[in-house]
Amino acid sequence: MALPRLLFLTAGQTYDEIVGTHGDFDAWFATGFKGVAELRTCRVHKGEAPPPTFDGLDGVVISGSPSSVTQFEPFMEVLCDVVRRCAEVDMPLLGVCFGHQIMGHALGGRVEQNPAGREIGTVEVVLTRAGATDPVLGPLVPSFRAQATHVDSVVQPPPGAEVLARTAQENCAAMRVGRNLYGVQFHPEMGAALLRRYISMRARLIDQERGPGAADKVYAAVTETRTGEAIMRRFVSEVVVPHQRAAHQQRGRPARKTRTRQRTVDHYTESYARADDGVEIFYNEVGRRSPTIMMMDGLGCDQYVWKHLVEQLRPDHHVIRWNYGGHGRSPPPTGWDDGHCHRLTLEGLADDAVRVLDDAGVEFAVLFGHSMGVQAALETWRRHPTRVAALVLICGSYGRPLRTFHGNALAEAALPYVQRALNKSPRISRGVWRRLLDTELAYQFAVNVEVNGDLVKRQDFRPYFTHLARVDPRLFMKLLGNVNAHSAEPFLADVDVPTLVVAGERDTFTPAHLSGRMHHAIPGAELLVIPAGSHTAPLEIPELLSLRVEKFLKERVLSEGAAATARLRASRANGHGTPAEA
Repeated sequence: MALPRLLFLTAGQTYDEIVGTHGDFDAWFATGFKGVAELRTCRVHKGEAPPPTFDGLDGVVISGSPSSVTQFEPFMEVLCDVVRRCAEVDMPLLGVCFGHQIMGHALGGRVEQNPAGREIGTVEVVLTRAGATDPVLGPLVPSFRAQATHVDSVVQPPPGAEVLARTAQENCAAMRVGRNLYGVQFHPEMGAALLRRYISMRARLIDQERGPGAADKVYAAVTETRTGEAIMRRFVSEVVVPHQRAAHQQRGRPARKTRTRQRTVDHYTESYARADDGVEIFYNEVGRRSPTIMMMDGLGCDQYVWKHLVEQLRPDHHVIRWNYGGHGRSPPPTGWDDGHCHRLTLEGLADDAVRVLDDAGVEFAVLFGHSMGVQAALETWRRHPTRVAALVLICGSYGRPLRTFHGNALAEAALPYVQRALNKSPRISRGVWRRLLDTELAYQFAVNVEVNGDLVKRQDFRPYFTHLARVDPRLFMKLLGNVNAHSAEPFLADVDVPTLVVAGERDTFTPAHLSGRMHHAIPGAELLVIPAGSHTAPLEIPELLSLRVEKFLKERVLSEGAAATARLRASRANGHGTPAEA
């Protein structure tokens, strides 16, 4: 695949004295993106018009500027239009300094002079909780140094924006809107020598604002950092390239397989499998010993609940985790919002699971399901029985979970009304969804009402809200409706693989009595009830669950491994299974 093509929109130019030694804005960014992306420059501040469509482009970058959003000029409306077009189609966008501010303004935020005054020099950038899990900035946790020089700030981020980082003077040092729109207030394209030139040229202003000798102190404190270049390159690899790949797939071109490295050691690796609709499914692997364990998330989850269990299992097992379509790093399925979407059904999730196993070169696996993942694991067994060696079903229902949510069917009755409200105003609903979920209030409500707040740790549970806020609420509700229409009850008695059912004693989402019914319905199934455990029991008392799972794997899977392997292979040879496997 060719290098991604980025449309570079200039919003101004640097001092003539600097151009001679360092070049202008386009030269700085070209250096940062060298080898990973190609830039096509459009000098918007000089009246050049951006292309009317994004055809042939994979992303947009907006530069800094000596101009101010607070003193609006005609060319700025052109940039605002590009930003809004990017938001409509989720086109990757990186706005830097002024570009960050114009992005905030265009999408409904507020830009003013920073109440804390001019920020200039090498600054310490501290990630927020959202930033710590962000694919671009996350690896830099908890903080990093960057070059900065600005007076204006995004004092109120636009609706739906997630603040990813802050500095001592800047409450919104980085933000993300949607999946692909990024703004950073600092200058990732600047090096130390370039920033020192800016400080020298603005020394008089700095001294006037901060007192005599202030500029010399700021100048002396400037340090070189390669973090900016790393951020620019990660923006390409984590945002632009996946978007480029998805666009190629939609046009019917073959996608490039993106396994980061072969699974030859126990280290963490990342890969993408291709679903039936051509869209990629993100998954990661750790460990390499048999048996393989595949973990299947709950609705709206991004692997958070498996944290402790993976650490316990990785030394002795090969563990695969993956993201459902529209979750985590897996793009939404093709046409999900147009009507029926197979991949947003339990049958589709089962087929996606097998696609991942195929891509990882795994013949069959022990399926661990949590919450909705219990139904997904059971459906995978039903559709693809020769690929399932055993089942571990944790804090989930065998079907129609809204009928038993909090002991009544009120949630099931309300679902159609919620879906209609979300479909009526998709953009507003996304903004409200994000604002409500990724908040301290939502977290406090959950730990005081829904889960055992005395047992679950903030650092384990808080990422759930950060991720859920990024899931499209319409996609979430569509999948929830399909989950609630599904039931594995008719075939529980036919399940013929070793099964461990795990329940939380105080689970209000999927009450423990449902796990008891599964235990009795599945022949030979074992049951573990975690005392005082809620729906997040794997995070609340991880030691108990880990020990019980290890015992189950040792006694029921490893000791029966040879027989299970023979049974599965014989079953496949005899054509056992459903037409979905044929």
